[in-house]
Amino acid sequence: MKKGFTLAEVLITLGIIGIVAALTMPALITKYQEQALRTQFKKAFSVFTQNLQKTALIDYDGGDIGCQYNNETLAGNS
Repeated sequence: MKKGFTLAEVLITLGIIGIVAALTMPALITKYQEQALRTQFKKAFSVFTQNLQKTALIDYDGGDIGCQYNNETLAGNS
């Protein structure tokens, strides 16, 4: 008696694996896209927050982040 699988058994197994893969791929793609959007949002929020903090520091503390103009130059009182 020979040990092994017939061609039909192998093809049926590959077919089942293909069907399961086809059913799970859309869910995996959707999850990946949601994670990518979440990451992009967090990055944009971080940049916005950092710029807001820099602006508040300049406006309320009189800080200078290296701008070549100061308030007097902008007002025309040079």
